[in-house]
Amino acid sequence: MKRLLTTAALGLILSVASPLSGLAPVAPARAQQMLRIAAVVNEDIISMYDLLERIDLQLFSTGQQANDTVRRQLAPQILRQIIEEKLMMQEWRRRGVSVSDADIAPQIDAIEQSIRMPKGALLKSLETQGIATQAFTDQLRARAGWERLMAQKVRATRSVTEEEVDQQLAELRATQGKPEYRLSDIFLSFDSAGGEPQAKQIADTILTELGKGATFTQVARQFSNAAAASTGGDLGWVRQGQLEPELERAAASLVQGQVSAPIKTLVGYHILYLRDKRLSATADPTKSTLTLSRVLLPVPANASARDWEGQVALANEIAAASDSCQTFNDLVKPLGGGPIGVGTLAQLPEQYATAVASVGKGKTSPATRTTEGVNLFYVCDRSDDGAGLPSRNDVRADLFVQRIEAESRRSIRDLRQTANIEVRL
Repeated sequence: MKRLLTTAALGLILSVASPLSGLAPVAPARAQQMLRIAAVVNEDIISMYDLLERIDLQLFSTGQQANDTVRRQLAPQILRQIIEEKLMMQEWRRRGVSVSDADIAPQIDAIEQSIRMPKGALLKSLETQGIATQAFTDQLRARAGWERLMAQKVRATRSVTEEEVDQQLAELRATQGKPEYRLSDIFLSFDSAGGEPQAKQIADTILTELGKGATFTQVARQFSNAAAASTGGDLGWVRQGQLEPELERAAASLVQGQVSAPIKTLVGYHILYLRDKRLSATADPTKSTLTLSRVLLPVPANASARDWEGQVALANEIAAASDSCQTFNDLVKPLGGGPIGVGTLAQLPEQYATAVASVGKGKTSPATRTTEGVNLFYVCDRSDDGAGLPSRNDVRADLFVQRIEAESRRSIRDLRQTANIEVRL
C-alpha cells in the first residue's frame, strides 16, 4: 500500500524537528515520537528520526535557513528520496553487490575538495552540527551500490559497440566550431517524485532555494536523480546535439553563471546551470592517426572496361567479407596485400589519405581506381584525439554513462511498481 505524506504528518515532523545548532536532550514523549515509524519499504523501516536527520543534513549541506516553512517543503521529497534509496540498497544487496567505507571515501574527499574543506573535516563538521554522520554515509552508500549494479547490468546487456562510437564521433565532427556548454544539471524524474505535478513542485522549490543562495552542487548531490548527482550534477562540456532539444535551447539562452527555470522533458524536469561557454575546437583531420591495411588489384594500362569492372567487383567482395582487420589481411595476403603501418593523414600519400579520410575504425574504404589498378583499404584502428575530438575511450565512457542513466530510471520505476511501500505518519 502506498500513501502520501499528509498535512497532519508534516505538522508532526515540525513538532519534533531539532535545530541545526545541535540535538538537545529530548523528553520521553518527544523521543517516542522520533522513534515512530515514518514508512515501511518492503522489510525495511524508516523512522521519524531517520527523516529528521536527513532534513537537517539537507539544510546543512545546501546552506538553507532552518525554519518550519522550509522543513514543511522539504519533508515530502526527502521522504521519497529515502524510500528510493532503501529500494536501491535492497536491490543491490540482493544482487550480491557490497559497498565498503573505503568505496565511499573518494566521494567524501571529492565533496570536501569542492567546498574547499580540509580532508577529514566534513564528517566532523556534521557531528558538530548535531547531525548523525550515518545519514550522510548511508546516502552515499546507497547510490554508490546502485551505480555499481547499473554498470554491471549495462556491461552484461547493452555494451557500447565500436559502430556506436564511430557514429558519435561522426556527429561530433559535424558540430566542430559550434558552441559547447559547461553545464551542471539537477534532474527530477516523474517516477521518483510521484508524478509530473510533484516533480514540478520540487523543481520550483529548489529554484527558490537556489535564488536564496543555496549551492547548486550540494542541491544536485541531495536531490538529482541523474548519475551525475554524485559529482554535484557536473555534465562537463556538452556539444550541440548531445542534449535533448528542449535542454539545448535552454542552454543556448543562458549566460555564464545563470540557472535555468525548470525544463520539462518526457521523463522529468531539469534545472541547468551554465558554468562556461565556448566554441568547440575546429577539426584538423590531418592529425587523425590511422592503422591501415591495403591491397592493390592491378589493372594493365591497356585494360578494357570489363577488366576494370572485374577488379572493382573483386574489391567489393573482399570488403563485404572483411569483418575484422585480421580477416581482411588473410583475404588479401595471397594477392600481395596486407598491413602498411601507422600514420597520420598528413603523412599518407594524397591518394591514400583521400580514400580513408572519412572511413571509421573497422571499415573498408570504397574501391578506388588509380593508374596502377584498384586500391582497397581497411582501417584497423583510428584515433582522432589530435583532430579536436574526444578520444574513442572518452566517447565510449559518455555513451556508457547515458545507458546507465536510462537503465537506472527503468529499474527504479520497476522496483517502485512491485515494492510494498507504506507511509505510516
